[in-house]
Amino acid sequence: QTGGFAFDVEFSMASVVTPAQSIKWYDTINPSFGSSYNATTTVNLREEFLKLRAMAIMFNFYGVIAAKGKFNPYIGGGFGLTYMGIESASWKDDVGRPLDTGTMAFGLQVPLGFRVWASDAFFFWAEYHPAWHIMVIGFKEGQGTNESEDTFNLKLNQFQGGIGFGF
Repeated sequence: QTGGFAFDVEFSMASVVTPAQSIKWYDTINPSFGSSYNATTTVNLREEFLKLRAMAIMFNFYGVIAAKGKFNPYIGGGFGLTYMGIESASWKDDVGRPLDTGTMAFGLQVPLGFRVWASDAFFFWAEYHPAWHIMVIGFKEGQGTNESEDTFNLKLNQFQGGIGFGF
């Protein structure tokens, strides 16, 4: 940090897995003879039915609102790249392939926080960290010329804190 401005490079990793659970599964079947069949069943999903993993490298720039004194609130902006992977041993797509794919994404974030200096070289910090990751992930639907690739965006809201050293 120099004066009222700061810069950092952030590397983060996250892993989200589903717990074992029972869900309601609704299914509609329309046979060729014109009637329809509706069914609701319970499906038991095993532990880690769905795994989501993310790794990001972000470059953040901060403007320190009050650079003098022990309490320094700040606001920033950041950009970078995220790798997002999704995996499920149980899920299969239309042609029987397991769901196991990953992609790179562009990310933006807005860190808002403060530092409290305990001495000239030691501080505590807390931060609210909303981030948006824009990605295309390869869930294929259909076959041949009817294939489509689904897209989604991911929004993360993080609360972070820690200790730091300034020099």
